[in-house]
Amino acid sequence: MAKVLEYTLAQPPLDPNDQDTVRRNLYVEETLPGGAAGEHKKQDLALDGTITLDVTEGSSVKAYITNLDEEGNESPAGPPLLFTAVDDIPPNPPGTPLTVVSKRIKHTEKPAPPAGDSGAAPKSTPAT
Repeated sequence: MAKVLEYTLAQPPLDPNDQDTVRRNLYVEETLPGGAAGEHKKQDLALDGTITLDVTEGSSVKAYITNLDEEGNESPAGPPLLFTAVDDIPPNPPGTPLTVVSKRIKHTEKPAPPAGDSGAAPKSTPAT
């Protein structure tokens, strides 16, 4: 079964000189993995805020908005947002830290001989 990913998108602000726009439409075209046609959605939007979008993992997504006036006249599409739905969200971290279960001395290393000492027994010299 395919994983569904939720994306939250921010709308661009309205042009301050635009006195005619009263709402927006969101259009989403989803192409499923393998090239099969997915959902094509149209959603009525408020003029501000965020948009939540559910898409299938691995899908290619094209989303864009249009502006509408009181008479229902629709603007041309704004620049599209193009992306591939990818699950790159890591899982939550563990809630508790690691704990020590046991410890022991595994082995003891012999100390290294002092510098200049080969570690061999000193040679004795005959008395004269």
